[in-house]
Amino acid sequence: MTIIRRRFLNFILLFTVVSLLMACEEDPHQRDLEQATYALCSSTWYDSYINKNGLNCEQYLTFYNNGTGTDRTIIYYNNGMRDERKSDFYWDWNDHYFSSFAISYSDGTDYYEHINIGSGLFNCMLNGVQVTFRATDYY
Repeated sequence: MTIIRRRFLNFILLFTVVSLLMACEEDPHQRDLEQATYALCSSTWYDSYINKNGLNCEQYLTFYNNGTGTDRTIIYYNNGMRDERKSDFYWDWNDHYFSSFAISYSDGTDYYEHINIGSGLFNCMLNGVQVTFRATDYY
C-alpha cells in the first residue's frame, strides 16, 4: 500500500510540475504582435511622391503602440509656397500574421497590405499601390 501511495503521489507531483511548466510557455501570437508593433512604431516613416495634381509631396507617418498616430504631409507648390497638413489617425492590425493594417482618418480609411519592415524600410501596398517608406529621425 505504501509503494502504491508513493507512486501515486510521485505521479501527481510530476503531473503538477509539467502542467506548471507548460503554463509558463510564452504565447507566440503575443510575441509576434509585440515584435511587429515595435518594428512599425520604432521610427517615423518618410516617403516622397508626386500627387495627382503633379505637385511634389513629402509624407511622414508616426505610429504609436496604443493604436494612434500622426500623418504629416507637406505639399510643395510650383510658386515656391508649401502647405503642411497634419492629421491624427487610428490604426490596427488586420490579421494575425501582421502583414496588413488599416489607418482610419476622420475622412476615410487607408489600407496597408503585404507589409515588410526591415533594414530601415517599410514596404507595402497602400490602397493597391506599391510604396516604400524610409525610417527617419524626423519628429
